Amino acid sequence: MSNDPAVSAHSAHNPFRDPETHYAPPPGEPPEQPEAHYAPPPGPPPAQSDDGQYQPHYAPPPGPPPPDPLDQPNPAEAPPPYSKTPPAFLPETPDTPFITITLPPTPPTYRPLDPPPPCFSTPSPLRVHSHSFAPFRVPSNTSRLADGFQPLYPPELLGKHGISEADWARFLADIRITAQLAEQGMSAVAPYRGTASAIVMRAGNVGRQYDSAFAKTPVDEVRGLLQVWNESAFERRKMRVTLVIRADETNRRREGYDLLVDAL
Repeated sequence: MSNDPAVSAHSAHNPFRDPETHYAPPPGEPPEQPEAHYAPPPGPPPAQSDDGQYQPHYAPPPGPPPPDPLDQPNPAEAPPPYSKTPPAFLPETPDTPFITITLPPTPPTYRPLDPPPPCFSTPSPLRVHSHSFAPFRVPSNTSRLADGFQPLYPPELLGKHGISEADWARFLADIRITAQLAEQGMSAVAPYRGTASAIVMRAGNVGRQYDSAFAKTPVDEVRGLLQVWNESAFERRKMRVTLVIRADETNRRREGYDLLVDAL
């Protein structure tokens, strides 16, 4: 220890130098310490189960819920629109032009199939493709077959099958006269049922065939005429024409007729 009285006096008041010096608290009562407590987060308390345990819960995002993809209709599975009355003229190939033609004159003495149409005896085209066109319809003018069908001719479709505009005009004219004769009780088809060769042989003996009455309707007679045309001209050219009754399902009555033309 130093004998310097100044150093000795300073050491007497320095707690770091004097191991025997202790810390004395300031006078007065000590301040009170605040008690720590838990503050819950803002918002509603979480749900609790029966045993007092907190259960987590899902809070949906704000706004309306997104649409369920399973509830959305699938456009590919939607049913097609339904029409009770089919269109009067139904070509499956709308880009194909259909022209209006003029039917040949039919004087009072005119008889269907007399003489036989030229297409009954002319050869078929060398190459006729099967199913070369989609089915199409030619509508009747009214609900009576005796009023005939609309003079519509598709040259790009029937021309490839060897049916000319004149052949189709003769065909439509024969249908109209056949129905008119049927209303008068006469048959224009009876002597011609069969093959094309039988038609050519019987063509000269047609006069007296119209004198006998019969009990067939115009529909029966027209269908018989179509059978003759199909067997003699159309089917060997890979096409067929069928008479279809067009009904109005709303009023439950016959609306008219269609000639349904198919490629074989």
